[in-house]
Amino acid sequence: FEAEFGDRYIDEIEPVDVRNWINGRKFRGKAVLERTKANHLNILRGLWRYAMAQNHISHRPEQVETALDKLRSWSYDPASHSYMEPGDLLVILDACLKHKGRDQLVPFLAVQAFAGLRNSEALRLSYEDFIVSDGKVTTLVVPAKKAKTGKRRPLDALPVLSRIIHEWVVVRKFKGPIAKWKKLAHILRRTAKQCDPSIVWSHN
Repeated sequence: FEAEFGDRYIDEIEPVDVRNWINGRKFRGKAVLERTKANHLNILRGLWRYAMAQNHISHRPEQVETALDKLRSWSYDPASHSYMEPGDLLVILDACLKHKGRDQLVPFLAVQAFAGLRNSEALRLSYEDFIVSDGKVTTLVVPAKKAKTGKRRPLDALPVLSRIIHEWVVVRKFKGPIAKWKKLAHILRRTAKQCDPSIVWSHN
């Protein structure tokens, strides 16, 4: 945003300019999703409110809304991007651990739940991305080509993630992708429904 508008005063940037800029965002050559556009707008609204508070935007003393607060956001289904309840996750993990073959879903679920990775990033991970020190999994390194931001990202492995992933990385010495299924989303939704019909598998 700075590269596009950095040579203009913030008070000179019109809401339509902001909307057009957000609509033009791409990631890996594809237009970003509505959820991402809404996130961009929320971040920029915060910038506008800060600019108003610092008197970089002219306004009346009683004014609380900026021009961006009045800009209509992009709509998306919040249910498809919701957090999974810890109890639901526990049910799914337990069911996978007891099922031969489906137990290999556990590392994929664990890196999402305990390292905060999205579906797309977790799908690109390999067992080789885990760093082992003194027989313990200590770090998960998301390589630049696998990260959403395009930058290498090392993450300290929380104790719970280290304990869960230990079986596959240290004991079984698995290699290659942690998700080997082509229709993984379908498998996850089906697994959740078989565990409990009330569990909804969210987008991430």
